Amino acid sequence: MKKSELTNRCLFGWKGATWRVSLVLLIFLTAFALGSGSLAHAACDEAQGSIAIAQCPFTITKPGCYFLPKDLADCTSTAILVNASDVNINLNNHNISSAPGSGITGILAQGPVQLSNVNVQGPGVVEGFLNGVVLDDVADSSVDGIEVRDVIRGIVVAGSRGFGSFRDVISNNKVDDLIGDTGIQVGAPGPALRIHVRQNQVSSQNTTLNPNGAGIRLVATGNNVIDGNTASNGAGLGILLQVSNLNVVTNNITGNNGRSGIFVSAGRDNFIAANQANNNGENGIRIEGADNFIIRNQALGNQVDLFDAQADCDNNIWRNNIFLTDSEGNGPGVGCIQ
Repeated sequence: MKKSELTNRCLFGWKGATWRVSLVLLIFLTAFALGSGSLAHAACDEAQGSIAIAQCPFTITKPGCYFLPKDLADCTSTAILVNASDVNINLNNHNISSAPGSGITGILAQGPVQLSNVNVQGPGVVEGFLNGVVLDDVADSSVDGIEVRDVIRGIVVAGSRGFGSFRDVISNNKVDDLIGDTGIQVGAPGPALRIHVRQNQVSSQNTTLNPNGAGIRLVATGNNVIDGNTASNGAGLGILLQVSNLNVVTNNITGNNGRSGIFVSAGRDNFIAANQANNNGENGIRIEGADNFIIRNQALGNQVDLFDAQADCDNNIWRNNIFLTDSEGNGPGVGCIQ
């Protein structure tokens, strides 16, 4: 491509994409405003007259405040099943555990109709389950300040019966020592929209069950914000957007992963900005979709720092990134990756 053609294409592409940038940023600001208010929930402890969860399994069918007065160990089925809206659960510095690799879930919020305002609050640990915490068709809810470990999947937000999960906040959690493929998953099965995943720490996922194992994984979903997380030191990917559009991924650290730091697979109109994706085994940032925005990221010390699978970037906009190597073989200052 001649320099004049590249200049015209980049200028036209950037101008024509302005409305899409505005839309994606509006998603970010909306999620931030909604998410900031979602964590205002009751303390839920014994002093407040809350309901004790003293054994597993335990099913919640009425709204209210619930807390753990002790550890729940050797659970043989879903430890806590939530079938009601307006429920706050305080782990109260206790553990919920099962045998590692078991086929059950630690905490599952799922009802015959869509639930709302279900909040799981730490500190506390969920360990040894197939899934640590699952919000399935649950709106305006949160998982905040817990640790999940020795599980196949850490925290899952999904909508398996088609209602979809909306305006949920997953924040300040630690997911590590995974024996499976995903630390935090948003999307499949079913839609999950306007989810804010922020300030979580995820590491050490195992890729033997899924080659696309990732610290944070979005699947067939959109309008979500992934902000301020650390997804590093894993065997697979740091952050994966899989067939997912109109998401904001910003201010995350994805370093020292076995594969790529940030990978957009078949996604469009995603805004990838101000992330650090250094020292990963494959790429710092890899884009296999079109019409994405990759702006002001740092990607250094990777096998290839910035990678675009599309010929001439195919309307992906790369601007003001810090890198040394790219898939075009040009480096900084030349080509469509900048």
